[in-house]
Amino acid sequence: MRALLLAGGRGSRLLPFTTVFPKPLAPVGDRPIVEILLRQLAAAGFVHATLSVGYLGRLIQAYIDTIGGVPGLEIDWLEEGDPLGTAGPAGLLADRESPILSINADILTDLDFRSFAAFFAAERPALAAAVAPRENEIGFGVLETDAAGDLTDWVEKPRTVHLCSMGVNWLGPAALQTVVPGERLDMPDLARRLIGRGDRVATWRWDGYWRDIGRVADYELAQAEFAEWGARLLPAEG
Repeated sequence: MRALLLAGGRGSRLLPFTTVFPKPLAPVGDRPIVEILLRQLAAAGFVHATLSVGYLGRLIQAYIDTIGGVPGLEIDWLEEGDPLGTAGPAGLLADRESPILSINADILTDLDFRSFAAFFAAERPALAAAVAPRENEIGFGVLETDAAGDLTDWVEKPRTVHLCSMGVNWLGPAALQTVVPGERLDMPDLARRLIGRGDRVATWRWDGYWRDIGRVADYELAQAEFAEWGARLLPAEG
């Protein structure tokens, strides 16, 4: 199995940290998040990881060289040049005939990568998106009315659950070959493009831990939560 880690963003929502290092090098516990992800992938049976880099990408390469890579994982690099979005880097891959797991290099999760891979292999959609439930509460009474403005229902502080993209997606050949090399393209646009031509886009739900560290508040939460979740997030080194 192979993976594509998207590490080319500028991380503007994580300022001021990202003025001196790229977001994938943000430390969680005593490791940068990109190393945690790479070790998780190796432990799940992945043998090849491509890192798509842009802003301060040489620092990521230097760090991976410094630690001597990750055992069992062949690592290579793509230079984005201009930012290509969350789907565009897939268009630069030399091999677009074999499925690949695309993963944002700024997430912390205990997702079962083996089970997600098994789902994709069994179902064989053009694209499969890992999703996680998130609950929202409106802190007021919500009133529903008819056309005349008369009350039909009154719900106090309703809660709604939405399935959110985790930034982890399996792309099959049909999806990979849809991306034009050098095209800036985000994953929602790729999904809509595939659906528009009749290809299947599947979802796979994960109810475990997931934290996007794109914002300062979320990064601070990840730091606090790592004390509890670290043992599940960082595979043991043999």
